[in-house]
Amino acid sequence: MAICSFFGHNDVYDPDIDNMLQSAVEKVVDENETVEFLVYQHGRFYNCCFLAALKARSRYPGKVTITIVLHEEYFEGRGMYAWNKHSWIPFCMVDRVIIPPVDKSITEGTKRRSTTPSYKQIIRWLLARSTHLISYLYRDLFEIENRLLNRAEAMHTLTIIDVSCSETVQAIANCVGHLPDRERLVYQAISAGHKCRCLTEQMGVNKSRVHQILSNGCRRIGEHLNWRYLKTLY
Repeated sequence: MAICSFFGHNDVYDPDIDNMLQSAVEKVVDENETVEFLVYQHGRFYNCCFLAALKARSRYPGKVTITIVLHEEYFEGRGMYAWNKHSWIPFCMVDRVIIPPVDKSITEGTKRRSTTPSYKQIIRWLLARSTHLISYLYRDLFEIENRLLNRAEAMHTLTIIDVSCSETVQAIANCVGHLPDRERLVYQAISAGHKCRCLTEQMGVNKSRVHQILSNGCRRIGEHLNWRYLKTLY
């Protein structure tokens, strides 16, 4: 039995994402006797993942099951009302719902115990339970998911299928040349492997400011990719 989860950006940058996801999902189904797809609702990309899994289940009803992963707070004391409020997916369309257990450890840097699992904790929980991962991550956007994907790649028992597109990688590279000077400098330096400490000395700013400048540059690139994606739809 294969257990397949999905991991990527919240946004979608490629007009062909549905076909790319469907091909990846079909590959997992073809190569395994049974498949459970774990879908975490966390943005447009994950909505596309659910639709791809749903199409696969319609073709192989005895072979494919779909599990939705939700935060505990969605259901605590609110039952089906919480499902209807927080999910566009009808309850009858999924095989089961899983609420990841809360990490009872004390949150780092605070004395307050966490009451719901964080985004990172949920992704780690999914990775630990999966045999396959369908990944849609552009590392050149330097998002938090980069470190989580590194963790996934270190799990040699996990089969990773990448559905990112080389054309979008090139579009990201083209955007860099249009960034404001400081954002371009920081972006290119980090891309080349330079540490933030070197940039703080060179630019006369602290580490948090370097991260902020990088984040601003990546946000501009993401906005361009969104515009590029939407332009193909209309």
